Amino acid sequence: MNQIIWFSEIKEDDFSLVGSKALGLSVLYGLRLPVPNGFVISSYAFSQYLEYSTLKSNILNLLNNLDVDNNIILEETSDKIIDLILSSQVSHHLKDKILESYDNLNIDRAVSQAVGGNIINSFIKAGRELPFVAVRVSSNFDNNCKFEVYLNVRGRDELIFAIQKCWASLFKPNNLKYFIKEGFSLEDSLVSVVIQKMVDADKSGFVFSGDNIKVKSVLGLGTVFSDNVEYDIYFLDKENLGIKDKQLGLQHYGYFRDRYTGKNVKNNFSDGGGSIQKVRDEDISYLAEYARTLEQVYNKPVEIEWTMESGKIYLVGVKPYIANEESIAIPEITVENNLQEIKDDLVISENVNSDIKKQIASKLIYHLMFSVSYKQQGMLDRISLDYIKDLLKGLGARYGFEFFNFGINNDEFHLVLGASPKYSPNEILNVIKSISTKKILDDYSELRDILWGGDFWDETYSIHTLDKDSALKAIKGHFNSSENFKFVDF
Repeated sequence: MNQIIWFSEIKEDDFSLVGSKALGLSVLYGLRLPVPNGFVISSYAFSQYLEYSTLKSNILNLLNNLDVDNNIILEETSDKIIDLILSSQVSHHLKDKILESYDNLNIDRAVSQAVGGNIINSFIKAGRELPFVAVRVSSNFDNNCKFEVYLNVRGRDELIFAIQKCWASLFKPNNLKYFIKEGFSLEDSLVSVVIQKMVDADKSGFVFSGDNIKVKSVLGLGTVFSDNVEYDIYFLDKENLGIKDKQLGLQHYGYFRDRYTGKNVKNNFSDGGGSIQKVRDEDISYLAEYARTLEQVYNKPVEIEWTMESGKIYLVGVKPYIANEESIAIPEITVENNLQEIKDDLVISENVNSDIKKQIASKLIYHLMFSVSYKQQGMLDRISLDYIKDLLKGLGARYGFEFFNFGINNDEFHLVLGASPKYSPNEILNVIKSISTKKILDDYSELRDILWGGDFWDETYSIHTLDKDSALKAIKGHFNSSENFKFVDF
C-alpha cells in the first residue's frame, strides 16, 4: 500500500486510505477544474508511524477500559495520547517521502516523473522557495468528528509538526468518545492527511447546490472563522444562474497571510469596510456554474469550498450536500456498515463510481443563446448556414466540443453542444464567441463597415445545462416553434 498518493493518482480502491476530503479533491483534479495541486499522506502511513514509534501499544493501553462518560478521565487520556504523538519522531523513511513530495509541489507531477526526483531536488536546493500549504485531516468520519486544519504552513520542520498535530487531533476527547461508543478499533479509526498548495486568499466561502444555488463568502480565510461570522449569502436561480437575492453580512475582521512573516494575521476592517459585497456578480455566477456542473457529476446536490486570489477562483473541496448541513443529525453507524454507507453517500460505490468516471470522460450538454451586437441589420442572415456549420465543426475538432444543432431567430443565435467538464460554460462561450468573431469578420469583411470596428456578438447571453436524452427534442421543438427560426442539425 502507498504511503504518499498524489491527487492525480487516487483511485476508487484508495478510498479507505485517503478519506472523503481527498477523494473529493481527486474528482476536482480529474475534471481539470481549478484546484491547487497536492498529495495525501495515507492512513496506511499513519499506521506505519504508530508501529515505528511504538505508540500503538501505549495508546491501546491508555484506551483499554476507558470510561468515556467520565469527562475528567477522558480529557486526561486525550492529553496523554496527544503529548505522546507530538513528542515522538517520524521515521526517516516516511519523513523523506513526505518532504520529497513537498519539495516537488511547485513542480508539475508529470515533469517530476519524467525528469527525475534527484534533478528536481537539485533545482529546489539551488534556491526555489518552498510553498505555503494547507494541512488538513481527511477521514471517513467527517460528519461525526472535528479535526484540526493548519493554513499557510511553510518549511520542512513546520510541515512535519503540522502533520503530527493533525494525527493527534484524532484523539481529541469528543472524537475518542465517538469512536469508542461506536465500537471502532484503532485501525478502523485512522485518518489520512491532505497537503495542498495554499492559495493566498483574499476571499473565500462555500457554494451549495440543490433546488437553487446558494453562495456564501467572506473576506480572507473562511476556514478559520467561527460559526457566528456573518457571511455574504447570494441566492441564484439554478436554471439561468440569475441572482435572485443578496444578504450582505457585516464583517468586522478577517484573517489573511502576512506578506512579511507568512503567518495568519487578523485584520480589523474600518467602519463600513466589511459591509460591502464581497464577490462580484460575475464571479458569483462562475461559482454557481461549478456547483451545477459538479451536481451533474455526483448526481446529487454538492457543497463546494472555494477561495479566491487576485480575482482567480480555486476550488479546495467538494462533497455531497445535506440540505440542513448547519444542524446535521449524526446517523447511527456500525463497524460493519460504516464504510459502505459513506461510500454510497459519496457516490463512490463500485457501480456509481463507474458512472462518475463515465461522466468525467464524457460531455455535459449545454444550450447557449447569444445575440449579435448590431441589431435590425439582419447580420446573421448575411452568413451562410453551411459556413457556420463548418466553423463550428472546426471548433469541435480543436476543443473536443460535440455540436448537436444550432438555430437562428432574427438576431439570436442558439446552440446545443456537449463539452468536457474541464471547461466551464463561460469558457466555452468565450471560445466560441472570440474565434467565430475573428473568422466571420475575416471572411465577411463587409460586416466590418456595419459594425464600425465593434464586436460581432454583444455581451448578453444565457446558458442552460441539459439532459441529453430528453432535452434535445425539446430544444428542437422550441426552434421550430418560430416562423423565423432557421434550424440546422449536425
